[in-house]
Amino acid sequence: MKTLTFEIAIKSTHTKVWDGLWMPENYKEWTKPFHPSSYYTMDVWEVGAKIQFLTADGHGMYSLVKEFVPHKKVVFQHLGEIENFVELESNREKWGTPLESYEIFEEEMQTKLVVKVDTLPEYEESMNRVFPEALNQLKELAEK
Repeated sequence: MKTLTFEIAIKSTHTKVWDGLWMPENYKEWTKPFHPSSYYTMDVWEVGAKIQFLTADGHGMYSLVKEFVPHKKVVFQHLGEIENFVELESNREKWGTPLESYEIFEEEMQTKLVVKVDTLPEYEESMNRVFPEALNQLKELAEK
């Protein structure tokens, strides 16, 4: 498992960047480079909450919120995959307990977003290609 780090400077407030990331309609927009029908479901944003990252055809992954500081930071611990809207038993031997984090830093006249994602070697090339594209989509949303 390797941790990849992506950073982007956005000329907007930290609140607008956060809302760009996590408001459901915005999430669907900036995550299109990963899959055109990406969305998430969860009941409440808090530590210990379960979140499902899905596509319209019912594939994706489910995770727990490990850390949560509104408008500043969220860390997800991925637990397993979803197929046909059904959570599969975690494959800890292959996956371990990968993390994905989003942290926002207020800087002079802009906001910096730092994303860290644990990934398997076979997904590294794809993540390095798609994540910057997705973050540029987010930047466009947040700078409007």
